[in-house]
Amino acid sequence: MPPPIQDRESFHYDEYREILALYAGRLVDFADAPGRLDFVLLRHDVEFSLDRALALARVEAEAGVTSSFFVQVTSDAYNPAGPQGREALEEIRSLGHRIGLHFHRHGLEALGPAHEREFDLQVAILEGILDRAIDRFSFHRPAPWQLALREDSYRGRINAYGPSFFDVSPPPRAIRYCSDSRRRWAHGHPFDVTEEARVQILTHPCEWSDELRGTEGNFAAVSELATRRLEKTFSLECTHYPFEAE
Repeated sequence: MPPPIQDRESFHYDEYREILALYAGRLVDFADAPGRLDFVLLRHDVEFSLDRALALARVEAEAGVTSSFFVQVTSDAYNPAGPQGREALEEIRSLGHRIGLHFHRHGLEALGPAHEREFDLQVAILEGILDRAIDRFSFHRPAPWQLALREDSYRGRINAYGPSFFDVSPPPRAIRYCSDSRRRWAHGHPFDVTEEARVQILTHPCEWSDELRGTEGNFAAVSELATRRLEKTFSLECTHYPFEAE
């Protein structure tokens, strides 16, 4: 049975474990979904913290679940190309999860040559970091004209918003979409859609943790993780850090 209503939207790992328990037997990889009449897709867009992404990847591995983590390569919040970022991505991959690109369009307003060049550049960067090809991507805050790209692949990579995985038609939709954006399940909580035949669940790892926090407290905790990474870099690169106050 799902947890009581008061435990919903806690964004605690225990709530997430309950979601995994409900769907573990139906989870399918994006590559295997086209043509299936029953599936649940599990996807994570990594916006602000590779530490939180790795923590969620470990929770899933403990539950015997694998999923897809979509990573930005042009974010100011984290650096997947740095030593700590590469280490996190390698562990996520070693746990059996798949890594794809979370593509940021950076002001582009239409599909076309400029969009293709930016996409290819970001793919090449991530493939260089991973030292392996990637086969999937998701759009960051997709524009309507990106969602209008009703193809399961773009530039040779699986499009998480393709018609086999995501439905843009008015309700009732053939594919149910559950997203925790802004710490709200605005399209329905996974607890409530277990009877749906086809479901895509999107989470943002930065929202989930092993402590109960509100939005402000969660942002503060994510900021603290970033500060710790910076302090680790200081200690590795600077012989005069840590220092004694004068």
